Amino acid sequence: MIFITGASGFIGTNLAGKLAKQGYKVKCFVRTSSNISGLKNLGVEIAYGDITDKASISRAVGKNDIVVHLAAVTSEVSSDYNFSRKINVVGTRNLLEACKRKKAKKIIHLTSESTKRKIKGAYARTKAEADEAVKSSGVSYTILRPSIVYGAGSRGLFQKTLDYIEKLPFIPIIGAGKERIIPVHVDDVTDAIIACIKSEKTANKEYDLTGATIIDFNQFIDSIMGELGIRKRKIHIPFSFIHIPRRNNSNL
Repeated sequence: MIFITGASGFIGTNLAGKLAKQGYKVKCFVRTSSNISGLKNLGVEIAYGDITDKASISRAVGKNDIVVHLAAVTSEVSSDYNFSRKINVVGTRNLLEACKRKKAKKIIHLTSESTKRKIKGAYARTKAEADEAVKSSGVSYTILRPSIVYGAGSRGLFQKTLDYIEKLPFIPIIGAGKERIIPVHVDDVTDAIIACIKSEKTANKEYDLTGATIIDFNQFIDSIMGELGIRKRKIHIPFSFIHIPRRNNSNL
């Protein structure tokens, strides 16, 4: 059985469908509030619960399962460190405990390339801590670090960018837009996950997942506008406008 957390998300629904078509038995772990429309008619099993609830995750994980861990709070959802840590770190530890009790064959843990940055936000910090929990758990693991993931039905940063381009009269870009990115298609990400499911050679290893083309953020925006047939002005916002120091009001 392939057990997928965060299965109702963008990568999860694509992965579940692809695994089901290849003949795998798939169990999708989702919250009762999750939109599971993308999982219907795939021939997969649905298990309801919450990764922060030890009992529900323990009931859902089956003996000798291969676990694909996608559930996470991203920076697009919340920048609150404590909330992010509850899901990304504590939730991962709960899952790892269940994996050990049920003797899971391995866990394939999706994290983020942002964990390698010197300056980390709540998402990157908590995902980096979760990575360490996976590596020290004693459970056989493979860690995958995708860059920006795109494709039909995409969510997260890519979808947020699409929304900006379609709805705003201009495109706001923080900084000069020269930061280099290497977007990766969701099909390549799911293919990589399935390759890790099949291969024992990936045990206890880490891989970065990127596409073939390196572009800067300005080019990324231009390419999306080109695909959408939209032409809008890009407005670059200096970092100093975003990180305005707080005034000391102690004497007011």
